[in-house]
Amino acid sequence: MNLPVTRWTDLLTFFICILFLAVAAYLQYRVGLIPCPLCIVQRFLITLLGLLFLMGALFNFSAITRCCLHTLTFLLAVFGVVVASRQLWLEHFPADQISSCKSTFVHYSSSVYFHNMIELFFQGTSNCGDGNWRFLNLSLPMWTLFLFILLAAIALRQVYVNRRAHKQKLFF
Repeated sequence: MNLPVTRWTDLLTFFICILFLAVAAYLQYRVGLIPCPLCIVQRFLITLLGLLFLMGALFNFSAITRCCLHTLTFLLAVFGVVVASRQLWLEHFPADQISSCKSTFVHYSSSVYFHNMIELFFQGTSNCGDGNWRFLNLSLPMWTLFLFILLAAIALRQVYVNRRAHKQKLFF
């Protein structure tokens, strides 16, 4: 099977997302780290980005459609950078300064105040700023931030390559 470089890159990036989600599941179910609401949002974004990269790998889209797809993946990765940065910012506060929103979240999830529930996701809970698990002296939100930056860079590269391919088809 002869795939263009952009499709191989999408497939490799999909596997990077799967690997990161597998590590997160291992840390949750084997090590016992309980994810905070910001962690759940980041997992959702990584899953969504992985699916978009899988679409880019599986389907033979035109160059302009690929450019739109990778622009969307870039924007989602930038949103992931914002969420991971927010969690890193919360990590620098003592746990007693961050309020726990678990009971408030249960209250809002059963009511019609959906915008308040979304707001609670970004306020952070007392375990959002824990940062107790470290690998190579970097916390999990820092690793997630690096992943989102890598995904944004890959998406930007894909946009550039697809735009160049689209322009070459127009002139020849």
